[in-house]
Amino acid sequence: MSTAVTRNRNLPSDDEILSGSVKLPLKMIFAEYEAFDMAAEGRYEFYDGEVTEVSGASRQHNIIQGNLFFALFSHLKGKICRPYL
Repeated sequence: MSTAVTRNRNLPSDDEILSGSVKLPLKMIFAEYEAFDMAAEGRYEFYDGEVTEVSGASRQHNIIQGNLFFALFSHLKGKICRPYL
């Protein structure tokens, strides 16, 4: 049994993905998304057959997240609970 993904003719080519000229959201099946995501340079999200681009977190977001994690980690030290990011 072949595991290769057959590209739907409506999906963008690898060159279009890498050049950033892809118009989102795209409709595809998950196996197609996996191939798309491996070739793409940006970050994408697959939900209910649609692919949309997602941005990275801001510096301020990362600082707040780190501070909250440290506060929870310190508060829960010695207990059975653990915070996760």
